[in-house]
Amino acid sequence: MVSPLSVLRADAVILITTSTTGKPGHYHSKVIEALDASSIPHETRTCNFWDVGIVVDEVGAMMAAAPQHEYFYNVSTGSKSCAIAGTISAQFWPLRTYYVPVDYERVTGIIEDDHPVKGPPLFMPTFSVPSLDHASVLALNFLAQQSAPVSKRFLIDDLRARQVIGPRKGKSITPQALQAQVDGILRRLESWGFIETKGRGLSLRIGVTEKGISGNKMFNHLLNPREAPAILRT
Repeated sequence: MVSPLSVLRADAVILITTSTTGKPGHYHSKVIEALDASSIPHETRTCNFWDVGIVVDEVGAMMAAAPQHEYFYNVSTGSKSCAIAGTISAQFWPLRTYYVPVDYERVTGIIEDDHPVKGPPLFMPTFSVPSLDHASVLALNFLAQQSAPVSKRFLIDDLRARQVIGPRKGKSITPQALQAQVDGILRRLESWGFIETKGRGLSLRIGVTEKGISGNKMFNHLLNPREAPAILRT
């Protein structure tokens, strides 16, 4: 793990783990030893790394809190869910993902199942996807908290109470204009696969999909900003 960091001239390393105890803690301590031996500053963030949405949110929160840095993400170590989260994160934010070729015929003996590097880090091509707008994130968050699909009127009342929708100029707005504003938000959420609608007119109901539940986790930091890790506050 450490040799690619030297090649990339990393100034600091953020480790993401689900726990610093038990088996994850054993691997974590070995990595810490290797980083300390190479005099590379590091900091650990703990979260449920089996949940892709939570890891994406963790990455987004760090990058939003400390955008002045250049970020790299190693997708060839750790859990597969973390690798997937890194690839997704690189589509939303300026994060460069890479993997490290290794020799599977040999082991290093430093960590179980750890293999020696057999080449330089290889960067992965990623597509750039515009992050979800704030109004849509707020609407998704509201819908994700509901125990069952809700009517459009219920959503309109919530968004208007929080001044997410409403008059853009002047002091009044027609019901048709409110409907149009919410329809725009719903179209964006539908295009992401985050919601599904059933029925028409007064019987229309809006519900969150499994993808939407994960999306709500991914963009949580946009509604609840967090402080940057101490190591990144420079």
